[in-house]
Amino acid sequence: MAIFADLLILLVLVVAVAMGLCLLRPRAAPLIGAAAAAAATLLMGWMWWTEMPARIDLPWFAATGSRLVLDLDPLSAAMGVFSSALAAVALLFTRGYLPHHLQEHGRPIEEQGRFCVLMLGFMAAMLLLVMVGDLVVMFGALELTALMSFLLIGFDRDEPEAGRSAMLALVLTGGSSLLFLLGALLIAADQGTTVITEIRPEEVSTVAAACLIGGVLAKSAQMPLHFWLPRAMIAPTPVSAYLHSAALVAAGVFVGLRLRPLFGGLPEILDALIWIGLVSALVGGLLALCADGLKAILAYSTIAQYGHVLALVGLGGEHGLVGAPFFLFAHGFCKAALFLTAGAVTSANGTDRLSAASGNWRDLPVLAGASAVAAAGLAGLPLTVGYFKEELFFATAADHGPVLIWMATLAAGMTFAYIGRFWLGVFANRERARPRIATTPLVLPVVLLAVVVLSGGILVSPLAEVSMAAGGVAAG
Repeated sequence: MAIFADLLILLVLVVAVAMGLCLLRPRAAPLIGAAAAAAATLLMGWMWWTEMPARIDLPWFAATGSRLVLDLDPLSAAMGVFSSALAAVALLFTRGYLPHHLQEHGRPIEEQGRFCVLMLGFMAAMLLLVMVGDLVVMFGALELTALMSFLLIGFDRDEPEAGRSAMLALVLTGGSSLLFLLGALLIAADQGTTVITEIRPEEVSTVAAACLIGGVLAKSAQMPLHFWLPRAMIAPTPVSAYLHSAALVAAGVFVGLRLRPLFGGLPEILDALIWIGLVSALVGGLLALCADGLKAILAYSTIAQYGHVLALVGLGGEHGLVGAPFFLFAHGFCKAALFLTAGAVTSANGTDRLSAASGNWRDLPVLAGASAVAAAGLAGLPLTVGYFKEELFFATAADHGPVLIWMATLAAGMTFAYIGRFWLGVFANRERARPRIATTPLVLPVVLLAVVVLSGGILVSPLAEVSMAAGGVAAG
């Protein structure tokens, strides 16, 4: 426990020092932030790999039986490594993206330091969330992620729409956490504790469970609380990439996995998760097929993909509880690469509309190839890590009868259609208006993620083992 506490203090110091350096050296802030996020990834991974005793339990709020519990189990460790690694990639992309973005908005380069501080704060909020083991403290961490997303979505304060979109996201994602708090307090009143490992699942009421789940549905942008997410695309591309792949939207699904053992005796709650997830998958897919904005297509895709994960959480079983974290991680790598692709293409040719983006494969062949790998992964094609996420999704559906098999097939087919529409519309059309150039800092992060997507498709056992361990936690 003492070593774990010392390493957590070191992690806090690394992030805090990096934040200070970002403000002092704004031109170097993206590299400083990426280095700090990489250090956080290594620290989290090392604590997990060495299997050290990793639990802190301190007094917190005796009136509700709450305690400050921080725990690094296979689910929280995997999510922590995943979140910090994708933060490093997003900050690396910032180096090539943000100077041009600030110039377009007539703002000084010094704003880059503040942006990177907010990104590191977002990462820190996620790391806190994945480690907390108490419902009331988890509520605080959820509110912190909502606050950081509000500040980042509204980063372009000269854009009135940015402020409105940020406020909408805060009201829905932050306000929904109050419902989560109500569920926690109902459990505290019944059982005298809010420490997750001490809660007796058989005594959790349907009302309390519904409050907990309702409190995170908005964060994962599930129907009918999905509409804030496409509007949040007005944020700079690194924010969109991180928000959709490993931060706020992923946080909602992660909390569902973390609390899954509490709902095992409540079939009505699990059925609600299944049908909300499947409806979100189908509606999100339809909207992605109709959208024209590059990031809007990917935003609706996120709604659909996290609908798959939510359905897996509800369906449970061996395939479902292993498939949910596997799907979450595989989707995150692919989706981050595709968002960064959208940002690179927008920077290269000045358009963010699918109808105006065409022929980019001629001038951006490396970006086209790397994003093709990510698109293939999201669509679940062989030789990519996405193939196995779809395999687990179909295996889970097959365990529950023909209706779910048909719905799973329809959802997977829509995924193939909208992601194919995205990639072909951006790269494959022969028409082009002028030469386009994307700098190495814009392309390199996409290539790195494409390597991960391909590696996971060829050597799947490491991620499979991680997902099995995380699924074991979700199974209780």
